[in-house]
Amino acid sequence: MSDSILIILVIDQEYKDAMVDSLINFKHASGFTLFDVSGFSQQHHHYDIEEQVQGYRKMVRVEVTVEKQFKPELFEIIAAIPKRTTFRYWEQPVLGAGHIE
Repeated sequence: MSDSILIILVIDQEYKDAMVDSLINFKHASGFTLFDVSGFSQQHHHYDIEEQVQGYRKMVRVEVTVEKQFKPELFEIIAAIPKRTTFRYWEQPVLGAGHIE
C-alpha cells in the first residue's frame, strides 16, 4: 500500500488563480488537477441572488496527490491564501498510481 493520499478541495471560483499560484510551486506534488463543478449546499446564505435562483454555486474542485508526510506543508501553503471563506476538503488513500503506456 502506498503512503500517498489524494487531497480533494472544493473552493470558490474566485480563488482558482491563487490556488494555482500556490500549488504550482509546491515541490512535493508532481502536479494537480482542477475541475469546474457545481456546488450544492444546505447553507444557502453563502449564495448570491443568481446562485439562489439556480440552486447551486459555480466552484472549483482541486485534486492533489502527496505523500502523507507532506500534508501539513501542503495545508500550510493553502491556508496562506487570502480568503473570505474556508476551503472544504477531504482525503482518500491512494492504493496505486503510475503511467500506462
